Amino acid sequence: MSIKLPIKLYKRLKFRAKFSIIITFLVILTVASVVAVVSVFQRRAILEEVRKKAFGLTSVLAHSSVQAVLTDDYLFLQELIDSITDKADVVYAMILDQTGRVIVHSDSQDRGKRYTDDRTANAVKSPRPLLQSFRSLPSASLSTDQNNHRGQRMWDLSVPVLMMPGLKKVATARIGFSLESAYAEVARTRNRILLIGFTAAFLGIAFAWFLARAVTQPLQLLVAASRRIGAGELTHRVHVDGQDEIGELASAFNRMSAELQKRREELDRKIRELARLTNYNESILQSMNSGVITVNPEGRIVAFNESAERITGLPAHSARGCLFKAYLAPYTPLNTAIEEALSSGRIRTDNETKLLRDESGEHFLRFSTRLLNHTNGSGSGGVLLLFTDITRLKHVEEEIRRAEKMAALGATAASIAHEIKTPLTSVRTFTELLPRKFASPEFRTRFVNTVLPQVDRLSVFVDDLLDFGRIHKPRLRPTEVNAVVDEAFILLHEAFREHDVHVHQNLASLPSIPADSEQLGQVVLNILRNAVEATPRGGTIEVSTRIAASELEESEVIQLIISDTGCGIPQSNLNHLFEPFFSTKPKGSGLGLAISYNIVRDHGGTIRVESQEGEGTTFTILLPVEQTDRPLSLVSDAC
Repeated sequence: MSIKLPIKLYKRLKFRAKFSIIITFLVILTVASVVAVVSVFQRRAILEEVRKKAFGLTSVLAHSSVQAVLTDDYLFLQELIDSITDKADVVYAMILDQTGRVIVHSDSQDRGKRYTDDRTANAVKSPRPLLQSFRSLPSASLSTDQNNHRGQRMWDLSVPVLMMPGLKKVATARIGFSLESAYAEVARTRNRILLIGFTAAFLGIAFAWFLARAVTQPLQLLVAASRRIGAGELTHRVHVDGQDEIGELASAFNRMSAELQKRREELDRKIRELARLTNYNESILQSMNSGVITVNPEGRIVAFNESAERITGLPAHSARGCLFKAYLAPYTPLNTAIEEALSSGRIRTDNETKLLRDESGEHFLRFSTRLLNHTNGSGSGGVLLLFTDITRLKHVEEEIRRAEKMAALGATAASIAHEIKTPLTSVRTFTELLPRKFASPEFRTRFVNTVLPQVDRLSVFVDDLLDFGRIHKPRLRPTEVNAVVDEAFILLHEAFREHDVHVHQNLASLPSIPADSEQLGQVVLNILRNAVEATPRGGTIEVSTRIAASELEESEVIQLIISDTGCGIPQSNLNHLFEPFFSTKPKGSGLGLAISYNIVRDHGGTIRVESQEGEGTTFTILLPVEQTDRPLSLVSDAC
């Protein structure tokens, strides 16, 4: 009954009143819809502009701080942080290392602190730019500037600080950005839109009652015009005489058409801007000193910059669109690297190769490959090849090696002379006294007790020197590292017992590796003997083995660790530990660790030492599971 009564009343109204009511309702509905849509889009536009600004500041901080982070230039970093903090709405700015420790902060009191909150953990772990929204709350762990903005809506933005060429993350740039100004602008814009909406609604209602008399013919014109606009004729306009409501509606219709036309023109402008940015990126690519070649999944060259032309001698203008196999045929290593990346996804990092160019002779290149993603982030988008001419660097390295060899030769000669001169002096002194004091039994006893040990010392020194000079290249055979350790323990069993040293083994299951078991056994024996001599009675020596990951090669290495609880090695001596003739023992020749270092190096491995005085020493030997010519190091997760 309650619904039928309004319907009956509506039917009794005249057409003008009906039409006025309908138009009034439609005006209100249209204005409300426009206000809602415009408010939403305006809010998004304001926040998007703020996001771009905030990420822009964070990216500037990250890109500007790479060199300063690597060189620990805290003064420059603090000036950079201060300049960023001076920007409007920036609450705080900082740079964190990989563990969350503050390298530099807009609040100098926070420098050196290590943040453990979730936002910091997310920022440090993220390999790409990250935005985290939060509302700042008062906390003792926050700086003064941050507490001054408590209760505010904020963004925490972080961008990785990357080191070229391997794009390795070395730190994290982080900025706190207040959104209060942005939301205030959103509120002001919303109020203006509401005011405009209320005004339009009021005018629509006011004029709606005057539309009935001349509505039929203008409405037909509007219907016809709307059909043409729907067909794509955005330049069409409605021509209605008069300044009444129909005229206003026609004007609104024309404004809508003009706005659509404006949006289409704006889209065309965006397309032209995209083309300009593409040309700008191409300019950057051409200005790089390193050669850059990109290949699409079909194997055709997409980019070939001027540096690539200069290094390879191949013309860049004819490279694009060519199959890389044919175009780079003279350069087999580069060709092979791209082929492996396309076919199996295997990438190369800082590989070196030698090329021969007819006009300029022999060249050395360092190159890397990377897989490219499609613009939608899925699947392979091709391969990037980045390479640099390091011929001049190789020549400089060769000159340095020659100079180092000459310096080492001089130091070796001096050390040999020093080691031989001391015992010879004793022998000569007693020999000169021999004719006069030979009859003295006491002198003869002193002669025997002094000269013979000095001669023995010379003999041992010469034997060590011969061993050091006659180290042959390792005879590689399948070798069990654990078996080498066990054999060394058997040989040193008596020494362990005599010195009352406790020994422990923690040997993992290991694969066989190509190695010379005799030479590796000599290395283990040398280090264990030193550990026994350095460890006090009742001390501990521990030997462990395990599989670890190599940082520079995509392969596994065997890690052999020998630790003791001895007296330790002074920090000033650690850098000289593997130098020939360097020894801290009164009767040591200084060749044992030098020989061990050369043996490990000839196996393609590395050896390093860590020590704390009064706590002990740890030697770590890395040996490749597969033979390699590159020195090894561990990724951080394996340490």
